[in-house]
Amino acid sequence: MSDPRHTILVVEDDAQILEILCILLREQGYHVVQAREGQTALSLVQNTRPDLIVSDVKMPGMDGFTLCEHVRADPAFAHVPFIFLTARDDKADRRRGMVLGADDYLTKPFEPEDLLLAIDARLARVAKTKEAFAEVGARLQDLIVRTLTHEFRTPLALVVGYTELLESTGLGMDEKEFQVALHGLHVARDGWPTWSRISSSCPS
Repeated sequence: MSDPRHTILVVEDDAQILEILCILLREQGYHVVQAREGQTALSLVQNTRPDLIVSDVKMPGMDGFTLCEHVRADPAFAHVPFIFLTARDDKADRRRGMVLGADDYLTKPFEPEDLLLAIDARLARVAKTKEAFAEVGARLQDLIVRTLTHEFRTPLALVVGYTELLESTGLGMDEKEFQVALHGLHVARDGWPTWSRISSSCPS
């Protein structure tokens, strides 16, 4: 069974085909939302945030090409897989669909297995892409932590060392020894990461 968390938006003006598609996808465990034309579908994209869209091309009002164009123009949904399922098998239409950013172009009459394979493949690709981004993000976070740790370690050790020296022997120091310790603290301060010095100098 498919992941029930996956939501598929089906856009089809033919009521009989729409019902067949919804039954087919629900039997596979998908959550299905439906629309009969593009404008309604565009509102559903905003409200339901589908994981994949299956759309006819020729529909009243906003057609499938225009719907795909709107979806791809929105950064929030530009990554959502978009599959055309249409009776229009013209090469120019197929090319137009791909230029607009469609992930697949299937023609009617269609084999249910072909549609399900296309859907599974597109969702799997999205999942792999998310995993790759998560891995890169984790590596970047680790790099930042290790870099900051290195940046802070040396000046912090100097600050701690000279502070302990002043606390333990400060009263017994002569002026020259005190100036040496004070100079050490200044050196540590100058070695502190620039952004932290700026942050600490800002009034609260």
